[in-house]
Amino acid sequence: MSTEQDNGRVPVPVERVAAQEVPAHGYYYPYPSYPSYPAGDAGLDETVESLDWQRLLGLLWSRKWWILGITTVATVAAFFVTRAVVEPVYEAKSTIWLDESARRGGAITSEDVLEGEGWVDLMRSYAVVAPVVMAERLYVEPKAPSQANRGWFADIEVGEDVVPGEYTVHVQDGGYRLTRDGTGLVETGRMGSLIGNSSGFRWQPDLSLLKGVEEVRFELLSPRLAALGLRSSLLAGFNKEASLIKVSIYWNDAQESATILNGVVDNLMSTAFDLKTRKQAEIVNILEQQTEYAAEQLRERELALESYRIETATEPIDLRALPIAGAEQTRQPVFDAYFEQRLQARRIQTDIDQLRTLLADRSSSTGINELALQQVPSIYMEPDLQTALEELNDKEATRRALLYTYTAQHPEVEEITNEIQELRRNVLPTMVGTLIVELNDRTALLQQELTAQAGELRQIPSRAIEDTRRQREFVLTEDLHNKLLTSLREAKLAAATSLPELQIVDRAYPPFGPISNEAPRMILMVAMASLGLATGGVLLLDRLDRRIYTPEQITRRLGLPVLGIVPRLDANGKNDANRAAVAIESFRSIRTQLSHSAELEPRVVLITSAAPRDGKSMVAANLAISYASAGRRTILVDADTRRGKAERMFELSTSPGLADYLLDRAELQDTEQPTEIEHLTLMARGDHTDFSAELLNSDRMRELIEELAERYENVVLDAPPLAAGADALLLGESADKVVMVVRAGETDEGLALAKLGTIGNVNLPFAGAVLNAVPEKAHYYEYYASHYYTDVA
Repeated sequence: MSTEQDNGRVPVPVERVAAQEVPAHGYYYPYPSYPSYPAGDAGLDETVESLDWQRLLGLLWSRKWWILGITTVATVAAFFVTRAVVEPVYEAKSTIWLDESARRGGAITSEDVLEGEGWVDLMRSYAVVAPVVMAERLYVEPKAPSQANRGWFADIEVGEDVVPGEYTVHVQDGGYRLTRDGTGLVETGRMGSLIGNSSGFRWQPDLSLLKGVEEVRFELLSPRLAALGLRSSLLAGFNKEASLIKVSIYWNDAQESATILNGVVDNLMSTAFDLKTRKQAEIVNILEQQTEYAAEQLRERELALESYRIETATEPIDLRALPIAGAEQTRQPVFDAYFEQRLQARRIQTDIDQLRTLLADRSSSTGINELALQQVPSIYMEPDLQTALEELNDKEATRRALLYTYTAQHPEVEEITNEIQELRRNVLPTMVGTLIVELNDRTALLQQELTAQAGELRQIPSRAIEDTRRQREFVLTEDLHNKLLTSLREAKLAAATSLPELQIVDRAYPPFGPISNEAPRMILMVAMASLGLATGGVLLLDRLDRRIYTPEQITRRLGLPVLGIVPRLDANGKNDANRAAVAIESFRSIRTQLSHSAELEPRVVLITSAAPRDGKSMVAANLAISYASAGRRTILVDADTRRGKAERMFELSTSPGLADYLLDRAELQDTEQPTEIEHLTLMARGDHTDFSAELLNSDRMRELIEELAERYENVVLDAPPLAAGADALLLGESADKVVMVVRAGETDEGLALAKLGTIGNVNLPFAGAVLNAVPEKAHYYEYYASHYYTDVA
């Protein structure tokens, strides 16, 4: 059997059965105790501070399974959630080389369509990305784990008018129902027919895949939205020094990442080839237009010369134009110089007139006509103007080529269009104006020279001059036509032989592992957060919990020294030998410390508690047994006349007892009942009918205690709890020492402090407190519980 620590059946004290298993020889280790500092004393504060962290750590250790359980549940939940929601990220890489050597070498070369950064922008354009989206069906995303393979949706097709959303195909009785989240039922039909016509997609699933499947869930995007999603996963950069374009894709599937990136790179290469081919075709087209215009001008010059010669064929011959012997050699150098300057002046004036006409006829929206400008011979004397025209032709060809891939609103097209307009509206007109000024200055100089030579050369026939001028215009136009023919042949040859300047250096391969997997990090974060929350929760609950658990709390909060602890014992008496032995030693320790708590050993000890169910009766009974076991004549007085049950521990009668004696219904010797414990006598509570608590403060009660103290070596008073009223206060005035019992995990700190404050007004002789019902798993248990006897083999 064991002691009673609950308010139920009260068995025989543990000493009666456990003492037989404790060896009669040897020593025991007394339990550690605290100095009897009064509440608020400096020495007590220092002791408490040094033990606070130990108490908190002990608290966490005692709640370790709660903390571990919460952390484990949260971590396992995070594992399954992240496995279903968080996907690993894989990175596939590819490298493209931009060969710029072709621009600098070779007699016949073609400029590429874009520069390095332009190729990066082209690669991320819809024209390059969209075919990959359609080929890999990136517009559909399976939602069921068992249907994660896109092979389920090999036959699905979408258009730009598809209604995005999450769809579910419910299969039942050979038919289907198509629903969309947020909308509900979309359409119904028989399996085998096209699904989704009403929502902008068409899907005829493989019926063999649907055997045993009740529903298929998937999400659809429009091709443009899917392309935007793919673009956000692409990362590209151009290394100008190495002329390399490095491309990466971040995807949630290793195999798909390489397939998609290779598809994008291949589309870039084919688009680059198409763009360059189209650009060369546009250059050829422009040169053909210019050549046709030059040929037309050449025919006009030739016809003009021929018509002039026919018209002047019947005119009389100017004898001055005939050669004269001896005079021809003298006149010829002067004639040639004058004639050349006069022709040049007329040609320059003609060019000035043409240039002024072009400036006057230019439109504010389109600018100057570059085709007509190229027919003015004087522009070929200005390298800057000729370079500007070549740049204009090249940009116009590039713009036309880009329009095959992009719309007019694309940034690349808008940029080159703005550059063309800037050349036509501002740059070329400015250069033409500057050229007109230069030609006017040159004409003025020629006129001065011609005036100086006019007298000497007046005999030169005007017919010869006009014929020579027309012939010279024909020759210049013929030269321009030949140059354009040469450029046209070179452009056609370049278009037939040119290749794009992009070359794939490294193709993408499936990565061996993910570059980032948020799942482990999230699981670790959840584990750490749950551990922190569980720990913080335990500490917070401890902070909010006003119950007393540890000896440190008694010392720090109640200001009482701890006389010892009593382990938790089963009420059914099934306590092992180790626990029973520890209980026996705990009461020996309490007895020893009470003996040393004053100069004179206390004879009358009062046992009380803050509230019922704290185990004060068990402590009082076993303390009395401990005194008796030491050979001291001891009496246990059950002074709890209202609810005392000490007689049950010893299987004795309730009456006659203390109440009967105080009511003068029994003699003292009639109330003293011997117990099975040698040297131990019990005074039960008696019949409390008509009993008044005032009798506990009567002279008869004080005389009774004095008489018992004379007859017995030790008197143990089992007083009512402090919460029951003033009974314990009245009895405490007659006691030598008062012991307060605190039940671990049950006694409320606020109640105990309130009752101790009441006792402080009475100034009772407190010896300390006993912590009762301490679990063996408590962190401080091993420091208080002696295992000396239990460790003996």
